[in-house]
Amino acid sequence: MTREEPLLRNIPPLLQRYGLAILSVAIALGFGLFLANYKVEGVEFPLFLFAIAVTVWYAGTWPAILALLLATAPLIISSRNLVSASISPGLTFHITQSSFSLGY
Repeated sequence: MTREEPLLRNIPPLLQRYGLAILSVAIALGFGLFLANYKVEGVEFPLFLFAIAVTVWYAGTWPAILALLLATAPLIISSRNLVSASISPGLTFHITQSSFSLGY
């Protein structure tokens, strides 16, 4: 009986680390927007802080800096009252795309 190789073994470690940074911030952003639809306010900062902490713990310093940059973009935009609790789907898409493009 042969053992199958893990799926992540085929992905380069550098891509895994930076992918974790992007994925953790994207999950935090999605969960924050989900909670904003139910009028839950003030959870954005803890969610992004948790995403950065997970990235630092598992991926290291430089991917954590990327996560920090990606997490600060939506916080800056929301602090300027450009984004409210009634976010339109098109604006959400543009915010997500602009936060992801900061890493490239």
